[in-house]
Amino acid sequence: MKKKSLAPVLTVGLLVLTACSAHRSRDQDEKVRRVPAPVSMEENDVITPTKVTDHIQSWPEAPRSVANTLLTKYGPPAEMNKSSLVWYNTAPFKRSVVYREEVTHLFPQKHSDVLEQVINYRVPAGKVDDLYRFNGSVRIDRTKGEISSRCSKEEMNVLALNLADKISRGDMSIQEARREFNSSAALAETGTTNVYTTTLNFSMGGNTSDPDVVGPGMQAEEVRQVEEAQKVLE
Repeated sequence: MKKKSLAPVLTVGLLVLTACSAHRSRDQDEKVRRVPAPVSMEENDVITPTKVTDHIQSWPEAPRSVANTLLTKYGPPAEMNKSSLVWYNTAPFKRSVVYREEVTHLFPQKHSDVLEQVINYRVPAGKVDDLYRFNGSVRIDRTKGEISSRCSKEEMNVLALNLADKISRGDMSIQEARREFNSSAALAETGTTNVYTTTLNFSMGGNTSDPDVVGPGMQAEEVRQVEEAQKVLE
């Protein structure tokens, strides 16, 4: 008996496989064409007032209230994440940040520090400790040339920065500044403003950064003080 050739069978099989493959390819192409084009990242990243309102819905009352105040005054923030909202160029401030986290502050009375506002300002190195003793919510970045205040309201940050400037210039002692802060804050609670709570009363122009010095890292005066201290110990 003659053996039948397998060639016709193989040929038919290959034709079937080729047809199925082509059919699947056409289906896949059709599915790709039916998928909607993705929305661009730029469109997704647009921060609108509605998005901000929805985002802070679960925040505690104090930061949510402050965030809504800034939203009304300055419009939507430039940055929004789960822990903060950030605005830039909110004159007279370089940067305004509302934090979700509430930091309890007892001076001049108990409140939550949720709003930090930053300006360019050079604090003399010898005055840094004085400013921290004046108000623990005043922050200094000496290298970058920034100073900020973190409080519950914008007018309280204006007040803190005005008095920080007075201390830096030697126009007020720490205790004088604390007394003024206390009395001005009390007036503000009644709706009465003064020169310290309405606007910043000093110039912020020029280069405020302090990159320090190259080398050992100490100024000549600092080296002299260390040497004198060592002589005393000897």
